[in-house]
Amino acid sequence: MMKKGKKSFSEKLIYNNKFVMFISVALAIIIWASVKINYSNDITRVVSDVRISLNTSTSSETGYKYFVDEEQLYVDVEISGKAYNINSNVIDKEDIIVTASEVYVDAAGYKLLSLSARIESGNAGAAQIVSVIPSTIAVYYDREVTDTFNVEAQITNDTSTLVTGDYIFSDLLPSKKTVEITGPESVLSQLEKVVFSATADSALLPLTENTALNAEVKYSFIGTADAYYLSCPELEKDTPKVTVVVKAHKTIPTAIKYVNQPSAYTPDDDNIEISPEQVKILGSTGSNENRYLVQTIDFRELSNVKNVFEFTSEETQSNDKLIDEIDAFTVTIDFSHMSSKRFNPTECTMVSVGEDDEYEYSLDFSSAENKEITVIGPRESLSLLSAKDIQIEINADTLAKARSGGQAVEVSNITIQSEQKNDCWIYGAYTATLIATPKAVTE
Repeated sequence: MMKKGKKSFSEKLIYNNKFVMFISVALAIIIWASVKINYSNDITRVVSDVRISLNTSTSSETGYKYFVDEEQLYVDVEISGKAYNINSNVIDKEDIIVTASEVYVDAAGYKLLSLSARIESGNAGAAQIVSVIPSTIAVYYDREVTDTFNVEAQITNDTSTLVTGDYIFSDLLPSKKTVEITGPESVLSQLEKVVFSATADSALLPLTENTALNAEVKYSFIGTADAYYLSCPELEKDTPKVTVVVKAHKTIPTAIKYVNQPSAYTPDDDNIEISPEQVKILGSTGSNENRYLVQTIDFRELSNVKNVFEFTSEETQSNDKLIDEIDAFTVTIDFSHMSSKRFNPTECTMVSVGEDDEYEYSLDFSSAENKEITVIGPRESLSLLSAKDIQIEINADTLAKARSGGQAVEVSNITIQSEQKNDCWIYGAYTATLIATPKAVTE
């Protein structure tokens, strides 16, 4: 039996003001939430950046593909429902599918497509689509083609500000000579050329060497088309560039080259004079131009005299551009301290190539302008040479093998077969009559 005057635990709670207040607040919240859930009005919410799904079946059926700006493919969708059913934790942009109305395309041009949306999520039945903003999309349809176009380099700077002093702006070179462009057929048919356009930052100026600049791609059209839907896949990995070619004023010595020379002689020997000795050129920066090549001299044209050659500026073999106005170059090669010696061709060593085994071959110099073989060199070396040291090569392929008789030929391969070939050389050009005689038939 409970002692008199002592309250039970439940009585204590009932008479506890704080407990009663807590219970009252909790019941009020539960009642409010129940009413809010079951009897509150629907609200609306806008879901942004929902991507449109365009139908691609038209392309496979008719060959026409849609072209559209990527930014146009994102719309806002307004939905309605109970707050707890349409909040972002329940329905997001990935749960909404926006599609465009189907259209038949049989010609290039724009089509205005209506947009509709649906909700695909577990809570789809408790929310409704109110509107799609915008409700339509303009799509351009055409056949997609790819073609190759020439590239032109361009710079936005005033070229006179690119260099100063001894440097000269020379050229602009694009990083690619041609590119493949993909896009609507009606647009590519009006595309004339592709331009790589660059701008040199003022911090780089003035330029003192060839400089590669990042460029943007621009398009030049014959008609009124624009580049809205064009693309260049190969430039997605390789950034287009424009190289500014800078030339520099340089003063370099003139020089010649030799061919068919003995090893004892070089184009730098003291017996060579070139006038002028130096020229001022417009050379490439960073390159190693150290000589201006006037011409190549064949040693077979050099006799034991003071050999003088004259070449016009147009005849020079250098690729460098002359700044000085020079009409002609004079090359003097003095071999007047050398001697000469002549040999009878019939006493020289004859070898043949391309011969027919049924014929015998010989050379007749009797009617030629040069009836003897002339050798130039130091007197001591020439004294050691004999006719057998001179080898004359007969090229039998130059004569028809089916007939006997003679034929005039150029004898170009005459060589010295001894140690004296290091400082002696064959002088002059030679022609002779090549004779093919059938061999006697033996039984």
